[in-house]
Amino acid sequence: MIPSVIAPDLIDCLQINKLRIRFSEDKRDHYITKGEVYRIRKDVERANIQLDPNDAQLTRNWVNTLQSEGEFVYYKDKRDPSQEGSGLASDLFILCL
Repeated sequence: MIPSVIAPDLIDCLQINKLRIRFSEDKRDHYITKGEVYRIRKDVERANIQLDPNDAQLTRNWVNTLQSEGEFVYYKDKRDPSQEGSGLASDLFILCL
């Protein structure tokens, strides 16, 4: 079994070799670098993981997903008012899982 730390590098090298075989030397893709493959892989991973580029909305989406799955989550955004009598500051962020 290949350690997970090494696996992405091997996958990147395999992808580069496949591209070099597929594209002739007169095509730009023949000369793709490991850094370019890494950047593309990260962009794809980010697109699959990131629910929203706005952190506040991303957190709210994540909380909603967890709650829809039946998880207990208490969330208070800085924009949400504190519960009356709680003694919490109005600009406090709270996330309890």
